Amino acid sequence: MNALRVMAILILLAATARAQDPRDIETGSEIPAEGYADMPLVVTLSDGSWLCTLTTGPGEEGAPGQYVIATRSTDHGKTWSQPVQISPRILRHGYESSWVVPLHVPEQGSDEFGRVYASYVTNGDHITQVPGLEGRDDDRVDMLGWYVYRYSDDAGQSWSNERRIEIPETEVDLHNTFDGRVQMLWGVDEPIVTDLHTLIAFTKIREHLVTGTEGWLLACDNLTTEPDPAKHEWRLLPMGNAGEPETWKGLRSETHFRTTQAEHDLTALNEPGQFIIINRTDTGLISISRSSDNTNSWSEPEPMVYADGSSIRNPRANAKIWKTANGRYLLWFHNHGGTRFEDRNPGWLAGGIEHDGDILWSQPEIALYHNDPDVRISYPDLIEQGDRYWLTETEKDTARVHELDASLIEGLWAQLDNKANPPTDTISANTEIDFSKNEGFSIALAFSNYDLATLSTLASAGDDETGWTIRAVRGPTLEIELRSQGQTYIWQSDRVASVAGKSHHAVITFDPGPAIVTMTINGKLHDGDGKRQFGWGRFTRDFPPFALNPSGSDDIKVFARALRTSEAVELYEAFREGLPSTSHTR
Repeated sequence: MNALRVMAILILLAATARAQDPRDIETGSEIPAEGYADMPLVVTLSDGSWLCTLTTGPGEEGAPGQYVIATRSTDHGKTWSQPVQISPRILRHGYESSWVVPLHVPEQGSDEFGRVYASYVTNGDHITQVPGLEGRDDDRVDMLGWYVYRYSDDAGQSWSNERRIEIPETEVDLHNTFDGRVQMLWGVDEPIVTDLHTLIAFTKIREHLVTGTEGWLLACDNLTTEPDPAKHEWRLLPMGNAGEPETWKGLRSETHFRTTQAEHDLTALNEPGQFIIINRTDTGLISISRSSDNTNSWSEPEPMVYADGSSIRNPRANAKIWKTANGRYLLWFHNHGGTRFEDRNPGWLAGGIEHDGDILWSQPEIALYHNDPDVRISYPDLIEQGDRYWLTETEKDTARVHELDASLIEGLWAQLDNKANPPTDTISANTEIDFSKNEGFSIALAFSNYDLATLSTLASAGDDETGWTIRAVRGPTLEIELRSQGQTYIWQSDRVASVAGKSHHAVITFDPGPAIVTMTINGKLHDGDGKRQFGWGRFTRDFPPFALNPSGSDDIKVFARALRTSEAVELYEAFREGLPSTSHTR
């Protein structure tokens, strides 16, 4: 066998190993669309099949001819039916329909399927130009016009006539780009049904395209009890004086955020009458607002935080919460402090449990990634059946569905249950790590305030040619250095705060799937801490193999695999439970 053939086989084997990572979005099943594909949202019908609605079109996002479709799967997303048009495919500027969100009502429609309502934005006035943008690429008209809905009683094979929801004018409409002649709005969140009403969260826009935004709710008290749309009664929340639209304002904060506060996502908590809304901003933070009176009034939006009180970081990208069948929660976001539309890869999940009218959030895990950092993964949906979980997502030109490892989700919730069950599979002999073979590793270690102050070397293995070193450097921060064949790779943590009388614990992980290094210090996965955009870094799988040696110290644990964040937190909890009252443990 010649050398070229051997090399080709090795490359194929390495690629196959990476492809087996279920977090890699290229291992998912594609959802059919015409070209552009956005917001693949799924409802489970009464017979257990899935109906997915999405926005599509022959061009890119916002191009003429955009419309909304539905497709059905009877095998958990492995295959899908030929898409059916919900709105007509009219390839003319001014007839766009977009941003469809579905709702399943089992009490209506057929016994086999139930009824599905599909709500979306349509350019009902056929506006073809935005003032001041004539002839420009951003002269888009897919976020203005009417909010409408249709229904299907036959699993999405046919759809009713379109019915408009009349949305009262408010202050933001009167002063929008069109001076109130047309409303600008869009929604990304699936409706939810409560004991009182059906609620749809959406965003109104002041300045084209998506600036000066704020959150609103549409409420219908009889959508699920009255099958005739002509008898549906809709109203706008939060409460305001409809007779004085200049004073009627939506959910936004001029204290904590700038003018971009969009893509509102509503969640009903387990406690009756309690709700939260989150949304993306352009500040690197997620906004959250709370209601304790069935969505009639809301607290001022503020930054969303983890259970430890630190801010949850997210760029100008969709953030979404799902409530699962066990009454717990999952949060999708991107875990860094960017302020623009880029860097939506990977997608992360945090787990939540309800406490005192709020949700406590775990440290996050990587849920989905693409090997190209420039690919943008967004607008997901969660499907839950039995003890299995799936996520949909889109890259804007390809939408897919992916089954998640249920143990990853269970681990997120376990972080909040204060039951440490740390991993014990440390290495006891020299082990070579080859990133190109999908091999990763984690190192856990304890260190002290004295180590930080003196900028000590905390751990090291191998020699100057191959191996690794962890040291404290100015900041103070932790730094890891990998060495092999004359190459080095270095990544640093966020600043580590010195705490009097306390020792510290760190877990450094090189995850070969997404090729990302993370640092979890004192139970907190570093995310940039508002000082830098990323607290986690990227490395290359081309880095030469190197020796991963056991440390020979009880304070240092070496694993020849990438630990999950939840495992890193468990190691910290176990360390904290056995922590002696000393300022120096080494």
